[in-house]
Amino acid sequence: MANPNFNQQQYEAYVQQMTDKKISVSAAKDAAFVIANDQAGEPNLGRTEEDQQKVQDAFTWYKAKGN
Repeated sequence: MANPNFNQQQYEAYVQQMTDKKISVSAAKDAAFVIANDQAGEPNLGRTEEDQQKVQDAFTWYKAKGN
């Protein structure tokens, strides 16, 4: 079942921005999927611990690339 909170345009924009910054495609897609499913008003934007780790992994890549 599709998540009604999913924002395809946001997903695509985040993947593009992250891969432009040399984040691995896999980490970029994982993090972008989490971000595009964020639920405003929910604790931690509705993210699970696993979701939070995926975003953190992408940020770690970002910092490692000197961004």
